[in-house]
Amino acid sequence: MAARGRPLPEVAHLIDELSREPLTNPVELVRQAEDVVGLSNHIVLVSRSGQEYPIEMSAAPIMNRRRQLTGVVLVFRDITQRRQTEQTLRASDRLGQAGRLAATIAHEIRNPLDTVSNLLFILRQESYPNPETKHYLELATDELARITQITAQLLTFHREAQSPVPVNLVKVIESVLTLYAPQISMSGISVGKRFESDRSIRGFPGELRQVFANLVANAIHSMPNGGKLLLHVFESSLPSDAQRKGIRVTVVDNGTGIPPGVRKNLFAPFYTTKGESGTGLGLWVTRGIIEKHEGTIHFISTVRPGRSGTAFSVFLPFEQVLGKLDMAKPQPVSTVVH
Repeated sequence: MAARGRPLPEVAHLIDELSREPLTNPVELVRQAEDVVGLSNHIVLVSRSGQEYPIEMSAAPIMNRRRQLTGVVLVFRDITQRRQTEQTLRASDRLGQAGRLAATIAHEIRNPLDTVSNLLFILRQESYPNPETKHYLELATDELARITQITAQLLTFHREAQSPVPVNLVKVIESVLTLYAPQISMSGISVGKRFESDRSIRGFPGELRQVFANLVANAIHSMPNGGKLLLHVFESSLPSDAQRKGIRVTVVDNGTGIPPGVRKNLFAPFYTTKGESGTGLGLWVTRGIIEKHEGTIHFISTVRPGRSGTAFSVFLPFEQVLGKLDMAKPQPVSTVVH
């Protein structure tokens, strides 16, 4: 073996994650203590290629019958997945807190918004010598109505039904577009809407908003310098089962497209192309929600210059047959860490 006869630091490059200094040789620690040594805080194992793996490590002595140290057993445990899960849970908790705060703020400002709206209504009933005054009042009323709509959507996003209800996907998509209107405008994106059916499907509206919010957000991200976003809603069926009728929603953009090497991992958890700004959970959660509603999601994409873009197709049936939506939601469990 390549490691035989070589010092441990040459075989296993261990460093402190925070200080970046080489870790004290665990074999020496066992020799001094003549007992099991556990190391679990901020240890990184560096591979020959330079890849770093956060680990937990324990070292135990091997003793002969005369209680003499004859060797040391080292156990490494890769905790990369655990780290990612912990980071995701923290991010999810922060998002939840932000959502609750946004809903609270939206609720609190609705009363003054109603008051201002009533005042504008009264002012619009008056006659003014300058015709521009009435025009400005109309503009103020329109902008106030838009603010009111956004605050209502914030409250709707935070709330969730306790059981499946009829969900109009056209209204869901309209609410998503309302929330992303500033980003769409700033990016110079034009939006096309083809809503050919307003039939409702059975589901959880908050979760379905999350699905289409993720798809619209990804489309916007792919078009930083402008482009076209098309949302098409129509009645359809499953290619594999023509009897399964439902609503199909396609979200099409002419953005940068998804590189071939990325496509196979697109729905994998913790996989992101957005660097530090992405959690790698958007499409993974999206697919989970769609499968819970017994639907399907597919995509096609191209990166060909001048013809790049991506199209996502989501099918949601009118009726579910597996009963996943009706399974009792798990209650939150309090965990005490000692």
